[in-house]
Amino acid sequence: MSNRTKRTIVICDTDIDHSFTLEGHLHNRNYEVINITDATELIATVSSLRPSVVLANPDMQGFNEHDVCKQLKQKLNIPVLFVLDKNSTHRAELDDCEPDDVLTKPVEAGNLLNLIEKHISFYQS
Repeated sequence: MSNRTKRTIVICDTDIDHSFTLEGHLHNRNYEVINITDATELIATVSSLRPSVVLANPDMQGFNEHDVCKQLKQKLNIPVLFVLDKNSTHRAELDDCEPDDVLTKPVEAGNLLNLIEKHISFYQS
């Protein structure tokens, strides 16, 4: 069984409390969750794991949203959902790199799970 069919989600964020909350909701839906707190490790980690979806906070130090979308969406065909801090100044910059969705913290679990399922279905069709 490939990692892709295991329904793995990678969360890249330095907000550990929020990441663990999301992880709990995702585990309840039988997702395997990998947490990364260093934005510079995201592309390499995702390239090796090939998860079903990536949740990433573009407000992290060292995060390059354009590289992330180019490498993960375009080259690896993995959906990218950005999860912004409430006071983020990055929202306007994100339109150029075209993430699959942009959410604002705190993320409502039901909404997040529906979006994940939607994007997994879209990318696998």
